[in-house]
Amino acid sequence: MKTSYRQSKKLLEVAKSLYIDTINEVPNYKAFMKSSKVPEPLVYINENETLKIDWISKRISEVFRAYGEQLPSIAIFVNDKGYIPGFVGKLQNTEFFTSNGVKVTDGTDSSQATSESHISVYPIDLVKGMEFDVVFFHNIEYTSADTDLLKRYIYVGVSRAAFFLGITLGEQNKEISKYFVQNKDWFKI
Repeated sequence: MKTSYRQSKKLLEVAKSLYIDTINEVPNYKAFMKSSKVPEPLVYINENETLKIDWISKRISEVFRAYGEQLPSIAIFVNDKGYIPGFVGKLQNTEFFTSNGVKVTDGTDSSQATSESHISVYPIDLVKGMEFDVVFFHNIEYTSADTDLLKRYIYVGVSRAAFFLGITLGEQNKEISKYFVQNKDWFKI
């Protein structure tokens, strides 16, 4: 691949940095999109699960307002499928979702009916080949011995996003935050 036609320049810069840090080579690709007026990739570092879920909800609210109350394609990636039901329930109960009727679904459950205004949650190991306008990573946590695996997962996830990227982390993986703008809002940077 020499040209990325679907990712913003800022997301491609994150992908390039991850590639260099993991593979130790400079990738030979560039962004087709020339505009720098795109959202910064964001990270929120906190140990409190509720605060991290609220942060994701607030970022989705920003996207909702930016798109004129019409949601683009949004996905949230988590470590494993077993975590999804509890997470979906917690996110669904935040103020934004209860006020706006937006549905959160388990992306691995084909029996769940989806509507135009929905957000899907997937385990990170199933997202290769998918594309979304907005991607969040939630608690993609690994031990320091698995830092390269974490970088590879984030690289795959970054390449799934076109414009918006957000990630929540605990303190143990904060070294990954160097690729992102920390604890900010998309429209207050």
